[in-house]
Amino acid sequence: MAHAVNTCLVMDPSGELHGMASESLGRLGMACDVTRHPEAFTVRKAYDVVLMDMRPYVDFNEAFRRVLRDVGQAYVIGFIAPRDAVDRVLALEMGADAIIVPPFGPEEIGARVRALLRRQAQTRAVDAAVVRAQLDVAARTVSVTHFRHASGAMDLPALGLSANEALLLQQLALRPGQVMSRAELLSRSGLGRQGHSVQTVELLVSRLRHKLSCKLRTGPSPSAIGLPGDPIRTVRGQGYAWCASVLQLAVRATSTSSVDAAGADTAA
Repeated sequence: MAHAVNTCLVMDPSGELHGMASESLGRLGMACDVTRHPEAFTVRKAYDVVLMDMRPYVDFNEAFRRVLRDVGQAYVIGFIAPRDAVDRVLALEMGADAIIVPPFGPEEIGARVRALLRRQAQTRAVDAAVVRAQLDVAARTVSVTHFRHASGAMDLPALGLSANEALLLQQLALRPGQVMSRAELLSRSGLGRQGHSVQTVELLVSRLRHKLSCKLRTGPSPSAIGLPGDPIRTVRGQGYAWCASVLQLAVRATSTSSVDAAGADTAA
């Protein structure tokens, strides 16, 4: 059976990127399209990765938003001048999956693309796995009730959470597929009443993703439940959504007050 070829779109208004990118992507066996005019380019097919050189733009906001809108689920790597860290932060907040600043070479480009393609392969592995678990908010645990991977069924220990992680995970799991903003999650989880901000939500999501790891860990004391993909999906510019196709998570009924009485964390 022939393997699908990964594809990449290089948006190179300066003309300085495509040669280096083509060299590194060619080594990976990727098919590469190049455009010198991103603002006039119409995306007519799905790409796995998009490389966009944003250095020629004095204000790249509008051009970058258009690219993110048009490329769908493709991973986006932005190339930004090192003049200001604010630009790098802004690009990541807008939805870039990775940022590269000069000096860089074909090796770094290839390494970044390989890392994103590994993440894509892990997500696609969902088709080979079925995972069901139960969240006990009061006990602050996630217990796997069924885990069948391509390699067979496995028993995994319960995963411990902080009180705030449990509160946030409860709100995500109760509404699978529903996109919720950071502010909405802050309010629904009760974390806002504890004095936390939306930055706490971002931190907790990062911690939950680490614990609900995409990489299956085996051994006598695995530190994370291994999942074949990321159950918390980021929707650019909107918030987060729970992916039940990755982890079917039942929530043991409990009230927020009972969790607080058990001693909710004052810190994230």
